[in-house]
Amino acid sequence: MDLTQLDGQAFLDSAFPLTLDHPFTTAQATAEGITRTQVSWLVDLGFLRRMIKGVYVAAQAGDSTMLRCLALGLVVPE
Repeated sequence: MDLTQLDGQAFLDSAFPLTLDHPFTTAQATAEGITRTQVSWLVDLGFLRRMIKGVYVAAQAGDSTMLRCLALGLVVPE
């Protein structure tokens, strides 16, 4: 992913390869071509926030009980 395209933006846009309104894992980000280093960089700059260990969401996604449940569903065994 070319992170230079984010210069001057306040939030991620539709060019980001993952959904902006649902949480995703580091593994899902890697599968879409985003490295762990890039995920950390996006968190540091405020584009992503870490919900729980290994699960992230776009900063503009807000917060809700449902979003938290979706995040937990990605990492809690069935």
